[in-house]
Amino acid sequence: MNQELVKSRFLQMVKKKEATPFRMFLDMAVSETERLLRPEYAEAPPDLVHTFAAALAVKLWTAARCAEERLCCTESGTLPSSADSSGERAAAEVLVSEYRALCRDYLRDETFVMMGIPPKRRRKPEREVTSDAESDSSGDEGTIAG
Repeated sequence: MNQELVKSRFLQMVKKKEATPFRMFLDMAVSETERLLRPEYAEAPPDLVHTFAAALAVKLWTAARCAEERLCCTESGTLPSSADSSGERAAAEVLVSEYRALCRDYLRDETFVMMGIPPKRRRKPEREVTSDAESDSSGDEGTIAG
């Protein structure tokens, strides 16, 4: 994959100028995208796949950024503040899912499908019909009919 292309798309999405602070997220996104790529596209992935990798990096960066503790400055000092970042995380998730849908022909489908396989059934041997004189009398020894 062209990491420079992924980096430039990422910087466009997050409106930043320098990619150095985001190198970890970019590397993780490129590695995950390369893992998901179908073998026939591994040598020369389509341009859209690079944008998917950038969107995945945005999602990773957003999740890390939203987990940070923020400080709220008040007259009595600073207090830890928990801001609601669910909107940002949801938007990043939608971005990734949209690009994932566009790249469905190029990426492996990793959905889990459980299929039931019936167990192998053994046929019971059919019993032969015998007369009373020929039947097995196991357990009836010593019993007198009266």
